[in-house]
Order: sequence, then C-alpha cells, then structure tokens
Amino acid sequence: MTIESPPVACRVTLILPDREMLPGRVDVVGDKALQLAMFATPRTPLRQVQRSRLFLEFINEHGVCRMTGSVEALRRGTGYGDEEDVYDVVRFTFAGPPQLLQRREFVRSRHVGRVDMMVDAPGAVAVTCATVDLSGGGMKVRGLEDVAVGTELHFKLASPVAGGTAISGRCRAVHVTDEGAVGVQFTAIAEADRDRLVTFAYERELVAREWAMRSSAAR
Repeated sequence: MTIESPPVACRVTLILPDREMLPGRVDVVGDKALQLAMFATPRTPLRQVQRSRLFLEFINEHGVCRMTGSVEALRRGTGYGDEEDVYDVVRFTFAGPPQLLQRREFVRSRHVGRVDMMVDAPGAVAVTCATVDLSGGGMKVRGLEDVAVGTELHFKLASPVAGGTAISGRCRAVHVTDEGAVGVQFTAIAEADRDRLVTFAYERELVAREWAMRSSAAR
C-alpha cells in the first residue's frame, strides 16, 4: 500500500515524543519537506525541538498515518496573513514516506452518548440506548437487550460533537459482553459520517495521549 504525504490544507499533529503535541496545517507540499502552519507554540525550547526526531500524524482515507522527520522554524511571532491563530511556520523534512499507524475502522474512543437502535424486523420499535465507545467501524452500546450476534439493526446516533447533526445507518451485532453491552459493526453508513467518527475518535485519543505525557512529565 502506497500512502501519499498529507495534501495542502490537511490538519496535522506534530508530536514531540514524550513531551507534547502541536496542532497544525499543511500549507506547502514539497518532494522532501512540508511547510506547516502551527496553531500553538511548543513549551519545549525551540533549539531542542529542532534537534529532536519528531512525528507528524494525520488522517486520510486509510486511517491514521505517521511520518518521522525534523523541523526548522521559518518565522516567529503571532499572525500569519489574516490568520491570528497561526503562531509559527515550520519546515518539516521527512525521513521517509508515511506509514499507516491505525486503520480508520479501528480508531476508537470511549464516549457516552444517546443512540436509538431498532431491530430490522416488521413491527420493531426503536430503543433508546447509550454508547460506550465509538469508532469508524462500529460502536459498543448499552441498553440493547435480547439481541443475538448476527442481528441486523438500524441506528440513529446523536452527534458526538456539540451542535452536529445525528448520524444514521445500519449495523450488525457482532458480540455481546458478559455485562450485556452489545458491540455492533456498521454495515451502511455515509462516508462523510464515518469520517466524522474517525476524526472525533482520533482527536479524543490525542487528548488522552497528551494528558498521559503531561502526567508522566510531572512525576
């Protein structure tokens, strides 16, 4: 599988291993480097950042991808044209092509939210349930009783992001836990909605990873 570098306007995360994570955007794509607009300044001293091996992560149609490389600051100070939220512009020189870190259907995050489930059968009635976790490939649900593995269902999931629209589709029960939670796999879902779930789960995962980094550094 050949994975391309992130395109212009792609949102990325620059990761200083065991230190911090910085959000950014690709502005220029070159043969050996990317120019990135960074939305936060590092807490780590710049000279140390420029001597470090870094990771650059992004999401594409395959899933979460990662590149290794180094950075060089191109300019400092606030403001970038009309964009006051851009704090720095850096050149990320990559050591090799992107590698697939996690397939998109496996990007998963814990999340409790409302989901209405209905068995695909005549006369079935929707049941209000709660999610345990979400991914691009499916979800785990509590409150769905007497459902066997292989059961086909319809779902309407409240947006995991405030103000977003609900996500509807079809799914199949693939396992039932000892506690009664049901794991379902999506069988019909709009690709745009799948992208929303992948992005949500990945961003939640980044928050958890950064929290773990900060906790470790504070010890």
